[in-house]
Amino acid sequence: MGHHEPVRPGLAGQGRGVEDRLEHEDVPGAEAIGLIGIGLVGSVLAEHLLARGSGVVGYDVDADRRRILEELGGTAVSGSAEVGRRCRRVFLSLMTTDIVIQEVEGPGGLLEGTPSPR
Repeated sequence: MGHHEPVRPGLAGQGRGVEDRLEHEDVPGAEAIGLIGIGLVGSVLAEHLLARGSGVVGYDVDADRRRILEELGGTAVSGSAEVGRRCRRVFLSLMTTDIVIQEVEGPGGLLEGTPSPR
């Protein structure tokens, strides 16, 4: 049999893998990506986004975690609503459904930010 390259699943039928999409969509000056939750997973996500040239605006209830984001090269803000005001696209890296509800729908939550994230 001949050599075949491995097939990578595409996103929404676009026929491209996630890596291809990230590589080809890095545009200098592109809008920042929001991140709520800068723990173990969130900080690794921020690191990867920043390494690919994306700006990251993030919030965590822990001031030390916000400081880590700043050290990585991201911008830490004072709350989830501020992330929503600055970013159209937001990742959530939170431990429980209750925390997600609080950070999205609660007072000072993501949905209070304008314009609303997509």
